Amino acid sequence: MTVIEKEESPAWVPPDWHYIEQAHKRGLGVVRMARGQTIAGANGTMYYVHGSDIIKQYADGRTEAVGLPKEGRELVINGSVIIPPFGTNQRRYMDVLGTRRLKMPDGYAIHGTNNPSSIGRAVSHGCIRMLNADIEYLYPLVPVGTMVYIY
Repeated sequence: MTVIEKEESPAWVPPDWHYIEQAHKRGLGVVRMARGQTIAGANGTMYYVHGSDIIKQYADGRTEAVGLPKEGRELVINGSVIIPPFGTNQRRYMDVLGTRRLKMPDGYAIHGTNNPSSIGRAVSHGCIRMLNADIEYLYPLVPVGTMVYIY
């Protein structure tokens, strides 16, 4: 593979399988939210996309943007994990990939982690995770276009 992009403070935009996997782990359903769609919640609340945010509208008309996601705390409405549309803030996870990322094709990357104890464990779906100090050392040494061989 080839390094195609470098990022500092990268956000993770999970693919659909992440939400499906989280729902199965928790015994919940899955609903793929689309722009223009409204999802009814409990107590007269409604959820819809406005601009870059999923909005929660209360029965009294008040609105607020749904909080930004944290790993393991996906938006759940009526017993279903919601798959946010691409381009919404609720589909961007900050601080999961550590401080740096070297992107490669097909969603693979070499990146840091917010969970150093996970290094060496089978918790990735194909990325190479490093301690933040190690990726910070490697990052300036690797220009875009560098070939990456994984054995």
